[in-house]
Amino acid sequence: SQAPARNDFHVTMAYGDKPNVGTRIHMPGDDRMQVFLAQTPALRKAGHYKDNLVYQWKMPHLLARRKGPDGLKSTFIAVYELFADGPAIVSVTRLTQPDQSIALEIRWADRKDTLLYAPNDPQTIQAQDIKMQGKLAIVSQNEDAEIGYLIGGTTLKTKRLNLTADGVYKGRIESAMRKADGDKHNAFIVRGTLPTGTALRGSWIIVRHGTEGPIRADTKANRKILQHEVTHAYEIDRIDTVAGKTIVCLTGEHGLKIEGNSTREIYSQWKVFTGANRYTILSRGKSLWRK
Repeated sequence: SQAPARNDFHVTMAYGDKPNVGTRIHMPGDDRMQVFLAQTPALRKAGHYKDNLVYQWKMPHLLARRKGPDGLKSTFIAVYELFADGPAIVSVTRLTQPDQSIALEIRWADRKDTLLYAPNDPQTIQAQDIKMQGKLAIVSQNEDAEIGYLIGGTTLKTKRLNLTADGVYKGRIESAMRKADGDKHNAFIVRGTLPTGTALRGSWIIVRHGTEGPIRADTKANRKILQHEVTHAYEIDRIDTVAGKTIVCLTGEHGLKIEGNSTREIYSQWKVFTGANRYTILSRGKSLWRK
C-alpha cells in the first residue's frame, strides 16, 4: 500500500504477542515524498532461499521515496523510538530550516528535546531560541531544568545556557603503533595540536584512509575494485606527547600498518589504502541549568 506523505506520520512495528514491545518510526512530512508499507518473505526464518519454506514467514517493510529531476535532495529524516512498555514520544516536528541543515522538535509527555544537525560541515543553525555553531546539538527542556549537548562545535546558546567547546580538530596521521608489534600503545602518531591527557577520552578519531587500491591476494592477483575513499572511527583513551610528537592512544586495536603513503589492514591484508591518512575529532561539551 502507498500514499503521499505530506503530513508528519509514524509507523509502529511491534511483536504480535507483545504489542507494548517494538519500534516506532517517526517521519516529518514532505510534499514530495511517498510512503509504502509492505510485507516480504523473511529469508532468515526460512533458512535462506529454501523454496518450500520461504513464503511461510513474512516481515514488514517501510519505504519512503522521492522522485524528481537531477539535484533532488536525498536526505530523509526519521526518529527511531525503541520501546519496551509502549511508545512515549508524543510528536516529532521538523522546524523550518534550509535543506542543508536539520532541526527537529521531539516532544514527550514531560519534556521537549530540540536537535540541530549539520549533515556536512559545521555551520550556524538557529531554531526558535536555540542557536548552534557546530555539527550537532541537543537541548532537553522541562519546567525545572535544561541540559545542552554540543558535538563538533564552538557555541550553543539558549535563554538559559551558553555553552562553548573547541570545535573540530583536524590533521594528518604520520604513523601507527600496535601492542601486538611490541609497542607500548595502540595509537596513532599525528600532526596537529591536541589537548593532552584525558580531555578527549570517549571521543572518536574519524580517519579517512585515502583510496582503496587493488585487492592484493594470491587468488585475486589480477582483480581491481572500484577506487573509493574509506573512513573508519576509533575510540580515544587519551592524548600523550613524547619527544615533541602527539600520540593519540586508543581504547583498542586499530589493526593497521602504515608505511609511507600506503596503509594495510592487518586482518584483511588484501585491503590496501593509498594516500594520506587524515583525521577529524569532534569536540564535546555539556551544560546544565536547574531552577
